[in-house]
Amino acid sequence: CDSCERDYYMNEDGECHECPDGTECDAVGNELGSLRVEAGYFRGAVESTTVDKCTFGEVACPGGNKTGDNLCTDGYEGPLCDSCEEDYYYDSYTMECVTCSNPQVVVPLIVVSAIVLMIGGVVAYNYKYNYEYWTTYFGEHKERLFMHINQGTMVVSVNESESTLPFCSR
Repeated sequence: CDSCERDYYMNEDGECHECPDGTECDAVGNELGSLRVEAGYFRGAVESTTVDKCTFGEVACPGGNKTGDNLCTDGYEGPLCDSCEEDYYYDSYTMECVTCSNPQVVVPLIVVSAIVLMIGGVVAYNYKYNYEYWTTYFGEHKERLFMHINQGTMVVSVNESESTLPFCSR
């Protein structure tokens, strides 16, 4: 026979086999080398008859007539598109691989850094020109300041345990 019927594909030997789950075989004449993969599925190589569900679903595997890393969305790579490419990180909030140069991450980081630098400058200025006042103040309020710092640390540690901050490894 020259072609296989619907829901079947022809292998290299000319034999017809049932299309695996995760492939689109709704036409007559499907061949192993050109099987279309459904969104959310991964096929490792052109000669592979195995089609697996993607780890990150349709976000990482849009489907189509491709195999291997070519089947993965930008930012994803590897078997089942389950790894982020270089210069990408896994954002556990959106559950996607996001580029490290994402302005949504960079802009707040710059703003916070500028605020910290300004506060540091004010503290350094006050320390230099009002040394005696601050030495006396800290000496008299040592226990109270320690208690406030300790409470602030506990609040920060509780908030950090509830959410993960995205960082890029280089």
